[in-house]
Amino acid sequence: MDLEIYKINKAYAAVSELANIKLPIKIAWELSEILNELSEKVKFAGEQEQKIIKSYEGEFDGEGRVRFKSDDIAVKCAKELNDLHMTVLSCNFNKLKISFADIPDCKIEAKNIADLKDIIEFK
Repeated sequence: MDLEIYKINKAYAAVSELANIKLPIKIAWELSEILNELSEKVKFAGEQEQKIIKSYEGEFDGEGRVRFKSDDIAVKCAKELNDLHMTVLSCNFNKLKISFADIPDCKIEAKNIADLKDIIEFK
């Protein structure tokens, strides 16, 4: 399955939430495999982000924001980061199919459902 980095980042957060819910073992197993794969991709993307920020001499302030020497440099860095987030990575898993009948008591926030649509097919 191929996914853009920004979708991988969103899906990782949502899958992490879903992984905290008790699920049937087959679904939990497949979900843990997906989570591991996404974790590797998120780590890779984070390393690439750091390289880009460093190449523009960005510095993190005490509040977790990045500061640049000029607005022009910040705009160039933001464009490159945006391009990175649109990069497609190949993931070694297929879309997980979950039946609502298999998870009748599962509760999850609607925003997480939206972020899972590329990875999980609910039926």
